Amino acid sequence: MNDISAYINSALLKIPFNLFNIISEYINLNSNVKVAIVGGYIRDLLIFKIHKKGFFNPIDIDIVTEGSSVDLAKFIKQNISNVELCLIKEFEIYDTVELIINNLKIDIASARKENYEAPGFNPTVEHSSIEEDLKRRDFTINAIAFEFSKQK
Repeated sequence: MNDISAYINSALLKIPFNLFNIISEYINLNSNVKVAIVGGYIRDLLIFKIHKKGFFNPIDIDIVTEGSSVDLAKFIKQNISNVELCLIKEFEIYDTVELIINNLKIDIASARKENYEAPGFNPTVEHSSIEEDLKRRDFTINAIAFEFSKQK
């Protein structure tokens, strides 16, 4: 593991509510599932590491899984403790879930490909790998990922 990976891995251990360990346990119980944190959370960790600037206090975390977003969200909710509020909102059309734990918003998406029949239409969605999911994202920063599954 290189210096940046080690830094991100150690920072992920500090995610509130023991989420790193809960997600790691989910992966251990579902050996064919891959899970990654993507987007702004990883960007902010890198900015903090490289520039030593800013106060790093995440208000949202984006997660993508090659498994079921709903199953992962339910597992987190079942295994989380010492929280006042834990809500799950499911969005079936894109196979995504919004999980709110106290004031922390976690968006969980099943890895997907999107095909647009015409501009302005909603896409048709099919499951894919995390790598394929990253290719469809609109900004380069949203395509940054750190895969839990490779940190064992």
